[in-house]
Amino acid sequence: MLTIIDRLARREAKRAGLQIVGVAAMVGMAELRELTPSARAVFDLLRQSDYRISEPVIEEVLRSVGIAKAQGGKH
Repeated sequence: MLTIIDRLARREAKRAGLQIVGVAAMVGMAELRELTPSARAVFDLLRQSDYRISEPVIEEVLRSVGIAKAQGGKH
């Protein structure tokens, strides 16, 4: 699994058949794996540092994390 921010690098990684996830998904996975107690807190820190991430993306990740936790599963 790769997290690549550079658009050209992402395109090349996809072309090579590599699985790519974004930062938002990584934050969600970190909470599910109990590597961070709060994905929301991480998103807040990212936004304070001028990292651009839309609120709908954040809300979707938080919703997914909540559903997975409610089902007792980890991604």
